[in-house]
Amino acid sequence: MAQNKYGANKEADRLIVDRLSELAEKRGLTRTQLALARLLHKEPVVSPVIGSYRMSHLEDAANAVPVRLSPEEMTFLKELYMPHPIQGHH
Repeated sequence: MAQNKYGANKEADRLIVDRLSELAEKRGLTRTQLALARLLHKEPVVSPVIGSYRMSHLEDAANAVPVRLSPEEMTFLKELYMPHPIQGHH
């Protein structure tokens, strides 16, 4: 099912994950912290991040709040983004 939904964007998504990993390592953050920090920089944040069932998930989320990203870092993370087609009922 995931392959059907996201397979067409697999290579583009891999490039974005690679960039996220590169910047997270450079900043001394986890990928989760950096990804959440990026979401917090977007206005407005309109969707919740759900699924925290481990203390480490909550700690990553809390540690993402004070992270500040420069405009250059935000561009670095978003410039390769390719929207996924809508799946399911429209």
